[in-house]
Amino acid sequence: MLHRELLQSIAGLDASPFGADAKLTAQALVEETGLEASIESASSSPAATFLLLWRCVAAARTTGPD
Repeated sequence: MLHRELLQSIAGLDASPFGADAKLTAQALVEETGLEASIESASSSPAATFLLLWRCVAAARTTGPD
């Protein structure tokens, strides 16, 4: 599932999502992992995009720090 691939990719990052280079880091990661087509496909529908984000948030809540 795409949300798991995204979460795994994000979990492996040793960078801040708020850093000045975050946008470039994200773009490079999307291109390197081959997730670009999957993300574009999921984002073609507002409902699919919402579902993807919802799943990511739900997964983060269940796998967050202890």
